[in-house]
Amino acid sequence: MRADAKAPCPICRMALEPSAAREAPGHIDPRALENLRRHDAFDVAQIHDLPSNVPELRAPAWVEDDGLVSAIFYNEQLESLGAGEKGTFAPTADPKSRMTVQRALDAPIPWDKSSTRLRFHLTRTLVPGVVGWVALARKPQKRLTVPTSAILHAPDASYVLVVGSDGSTFEKRPVELGETFRPSDTTVVLSGLYAEERVVARAAFFLDTELRSSERTAKQEAAR
Repeated sequence: MRADAKAPCPICRMALEPSAAREAPGHIDPRALENLRRHDAFDVAQIHDLPSNVPELRAPAWVEDDGLVSAIFYNEQLESLGAGEKGTFAPTADPKSRMTVQRALDAPIPWDKSSTRLRFHLTRTLVPGVVGWVALARKPQKRLTVPTSAILHAPDASYVLVVGSDGSTFEKRPVELGETFRPSDTTVVLSGLYAEERVVARAAFFLDTELRSSERTAKQEAAR
């Protein structure tokens, strides 16, 4: 990390100093790298049995004009939902008033790139437009996860910074994301990452900014 005057580094809290030296793209100052290691800024993508402490699968939902409830689920959740799956619907205005729902025979309808709309029959009649949550019993699934703090977002994609085998270079890796779990603050990664790969899990935004600055500087110097 560089600056025109001494100042705390947002990554490692070291004093920044003016420097004429330029690292190659993908590298950061070795002293900052050492501080990242010392402060456990890296983590490992791991496969977990989900959920460990989340008993319900909850999805935002609303009552449609025909009286059925539509709910939006992540695509990876669909494989655990069988035909005729039963659950409950709780209106946002009265969350304690849970009523039974059962999955309709309608085909799933794609909602966006990562989610799908399912429809459910209600045991009671509700006014169209009522919003709430559909809750289903969650079945264990094995999923690759990373700390949510490792996820960075761009207009066209989400990505993580993967630590190279040498421990000092970083690859910007696009990933497809699934559900985020709280309070553990872990996010499911559906593609783009493999188990046991190391990622920058803390201060990722500041490191990404430094890497992009280094790349721009290298391109400018190469163009001279």
